[in-house]
Amino acid sequence: MQLESSARKNKNKLLGKDDVLFIRTKFWARMVVFRAGFIDNPKKMQRLFSPDKYVNGQSPPKDWEGYYKGLIKQPLRRTIDKTNDLMPNSEKIFDMPLWEIFYSDIATDKQVEKLVFHIKDIRIFNRIIKKETDSSTFHLRTRNLSKTIEYLVSLSTFDALNALTILLLNLEIRINTNIHNRLEYKGAIMSAILEVLIIMSVQYPIKKCFTELFTLYKRRFSYSWFQGNPKLLFYSDFKWNINETDFTKISRLYLNIAKSAKILKVVNEKNIVKFLFKFNRSDIQIKNQVCNNMFGKQDYSAVANLYKKILM
Repeated sequence: MQLESSARKNKNKLLGKDDVLFIRTKFWARMVVFRAGFIDNPKKMQRLFSPDKYVNGQSPPKDWEGYYKGLIKQPLRRTIDKTNDLMPNSEKIFDMPLWEIFYSDIATDKQVEKLVFHIKDIRIFNRIIKKETDSSTFHLRTRNLSKTIEYLVSLSTFDALNALTILLLNLEIRINTNIHNRLEYKGAIMSAILEVLIIMSVQYPIKKCFTELFTLYKRRFSYSWFQGNPKLLFYSDFKWNINETDFTKISRLYLNIAKSAKILKVVNEKNIVKFLFKFNRSDIQIKNQVCNNMFGKQDYSAVANLYKKILM
């Protein structure tokens, strides 16, 4: 596959637009199939999407299999619109302005503006945005940033992820920000994004989806492709401590914990987020005790090492 082969050539390379488009289509298709209840079965989605093609012995199309496996760069607009009729709000995933930031190496006010106006949760919007009365002008709220970051992680939604990304892009744009504060907040925001991606991977246990989204963030914001751009000089020493394999292991561990947690009286997306948010802020000894109570004896040194990587 083109995406995989190009990634193997240079793991540190900032992804090109085509690579991001392949991932976007695959992410969109897998979220649609998951929400339709067709777990890891795009063929059922194809039958729902085009039932008229399954009559008179016709050979059924394989469009959805192509989307799902990342073999098609992007669907036609009418396909996205028809899918949205079948699965309301699914087009929002495909049309997220978030995708555009991953093949650009410099943040812009335009990127921030698009992300701001894509946020639909009024709680999150008001938390990070101060809008001028009777004007389209807005300003980012930067006071109490630590509390804002913690609040966004406690929600762990697509809007929360967008908001954290806005804060990260803003640090790149505002070059005059104090250097020490900039490094400190960048580390806090990237750690928060990692935590949100892990929690969302539990909310939506879809094969590789959030691992690939994690990869996009890592390629874009760890600056492993850094080549002396002075605007990024002060950020270039920050790296996430985990790789894609670690991310998958952590997601599976958290998924098992969420499934096995007896304290969750009602298992739904909101309760899972609340539980994992609280759990992730416990120290390693408490985490291991929880695992011990749920899963019995096992080697917790590996678990502890994973937690240390998350906790930086």
